[in-house]
Amino acid sequence: MTLPLQDSPADWPSKDKPGPVRLAWVLAWSIGALACATVLYAAWHTFTAAPRIDFVSFWAAGRLAIEGKGALAYDLDAHRAMELTFIDLRGFMPFAYPPPFLLLVAPLGFLSFPLAFVAWLIATGAFYVGTTRRLAPLPSSVVLSSVFSNALVGQNGFLFTGLFACAVEALRARPFLAGMLFGCFVLKPQLAPLIPVALIAARAWRAITGAALSSVLLLLLGMLAFGLDSYVACLRIMSEFGRFVSQGSWPWTEMASVFAFARYFGVPQGIAFAVQLAAAAAAAVLTWRAWASARESRAAVLAAATILVPPYLFTYDALFLVVPFAWMLQHGQKRAAVLVWIACMPPLLFYFHLYRGPNTVPIAAILCLWSISRAGSTETSREALQPICSRTT
Repeated sequence: MTLPLQDSPADWPSKDKPGPVRLAWVLAWSIGALACATVLYAAWHTFTAAPRIDFVSFWAAGRLAIEGKGALAYDLDAHRAMELTFIDLRGFMPFAYPPPFLLLVAPLGFLSFPLAFVAWLIATGAFYVGTTRRLAPLPSSVVLSSVFSNALVGQNGFLFTGLFACAVEALRARPFLAGMLFGCFVLKPQLAPLIPVALIAARAWRAITGAALSSVLLLLLGMLAFGLDSYVACLRIMSEFGRFVSQGSWPWTEMASVFAFARYFGVPQGIAFAVQLAAAAAAAVLTWRAWASARESRAAVLAAATILVPPYLFTYDALFLVVPFAWMLQHGQKRAAVLVWIACMPPLLFYFHLYRGPNTVPIAAILCLWSISRAGSTETSREALQPICSRTT
């Protein structure tokens, strides 16, 4: 049976629907309303209290970029000094994105911090909702806790999850364009390692060509705009970030990687990295199998597996799990989807100082892969007859 990817009037709750279905829709829309309220609260708090939020790093980098000092975005002291022009920042909030990302945040530098924050939330939030409407139609796209965490701190999860959804959808009919979109993940490379695994497994040669081209073009554009010095400074701070992660500069509860989960329980660093590597290898194998066999669940597998690869990952990056979460709801895995929702919730409470336990996002990702794999063991993919893109292109 072919399940709809988008809502239709028949999918909406009505008096003809069973009571549990109507209740589920009421709960889902209530959570969606709570997400909107969270965005409004974050915006209000930004105007009135100047909180410690991640977006200040983007804004400060944008300011430095428009002043012709792009390389200083990677200088901890200069970047922090710009952040302190608006907020009394405790700790540090460095900028850790390649120079092409400066092109994205530079326009924000022309705005005051509060206006830039609101504009960023509205633009990236609308992009996310619009681009995920097929893979994760409303209200499923707004019920995971990572929606709230992105809204609270002004992070870029909306942007990159929407970009992922765009690329996956384009892959069906326009593989080269899809590859160009996948190549944009050079802006956030920790989310990119499994993309070439998936595309090679699918023999999506046009997509691979597009990804290589767009990533190189973006890197060259960044060099033209901000100079070679910006790349030297970026590489220098990247090495610093490796030290920050290994030393636990962020609370382990805040980080969403397998490595951080192990370190929370006192696992020695070397063993924790080995566990992270094992999880990444397993994620790569599952991704290869799903994409090589053109399974219907391949996008959901790739999104969930991506969460298990990088040691440097935060709660807001778990928004990728909306793709497998929605797939599970659409394919009758509702109990497992509820467990994923629950597993994603504790890290959000950390932002309100209500939770100090381990970050449970890796558990949510593993639950997604386990549930999808169970469904896939009996799955005869309808997409196998109409693969996501030509095996010879």
